[in-house]
Amino acid sequence: MPMDRSFVQFALLTGWLLFAMGVGAQGPFRVGISMGQVYPAGSFRSTDTGNDAAGYAQTGFTLNVDGDYQIRERLSLSARFHFGNAPIDGKEYTGWLKNNLGSSFPANDTVLYDITFWQWAVPLIGLKYHHPLVRHTLYVDAGLFSGISFNQIPYQNLRYYDKENERYLISENRERNTLTLPVLLTVGLRYSINKTLEIKAEAGWFGTKLSYEHVAYYAKGEAIEEIVKTNRNIPVSAFSASIGLVYRL
Repeated sequence: MPMDRSFVQFALLTGWLLFAMGVGAQGPFRVGISMGQVYPAGSFRSTDTGNDAAGYAQTGFTLNVDGDYQIRERLSLSARFHFGNAPIDGKEYTGWLKNNLGSSFPANDTVLYDITFWQWAVPLIGLKYHHPLVRHTLYVDAGLFSGISFNQIPYQNLRYYDKENERYLISENRERNTLTLPVLLTVGLRYSINKTLEIKAEAGWFGTKLSYEHVAYYAKGEAIEEIVKTNRNIPVSAFSASIGLVYRL
C-alpha cells in the first residue's frame, strides 16, 4: 500500500538529521533503522459495526529510525522517528457507514465507497535501558518514548446519486489530518556483528487517540442538508515487530 509522500520525505529527513547528530556526537552514539509489521489491537482492530470507537484496522507496516546517545553505562537518550500504517477492512467498514445513515441509506447497488488506511508519522524523544546478556555481544534494550504524532485520517466515504431527487447523498470524514500526543514502548535484542555493526530485533506498542467528525448530508448544487454528525474517538493501539541494523559511531 503506498505511503503518503510527505511522510516518506519526513522519514528521510529525520534519518539524515539523526545521522548528522551522530557524526558530531562527543561520545558513544548509535544510529539504527528497522522495518516490520504493525498488529492493531483492542478497539482499533474491532469490526463491531455498533461500536463508534472501532477502527477496523488490519496488519500494516512500520519503519523506525533511531539515534541513541549513551549518557550512562546502561542508559541512553534516544531520538526516534516512528512511521506506521494499517489498512482498513473496507468490507466490514461499509456496515458502519450503512448503520450510521439509518433509514437514509439507499438499498441500491450503485452506492460508491472510498476507504483507505490509517497512517501516522511520529518524531519521538525518550530513554533506553540496556542490559547485557553477554557483555559486548548481546543486549536487551527497553525504551519509553513520547512526542508528537502526525496522523492521516483515512478516507471513509460513501457517495450515492439520488436520481429521483437530483441530489447526492455523501457520508465522509471532515478532518484529513490531526496532531496527538502518543506513547511508544519498546523491547528488543541487539547482537554485535563487529565493533561498528549490530543487528536488532524489536517489539513495540504504540498508543494514541484520534478524534474527528464524520458527517452525512444531502448535496444539491450549493445547498447542503445535514443528516447526521458523529464525533468519532478512535483509541489507536498497535503492537509491532521489526528487524534492522544498528551502526555504532
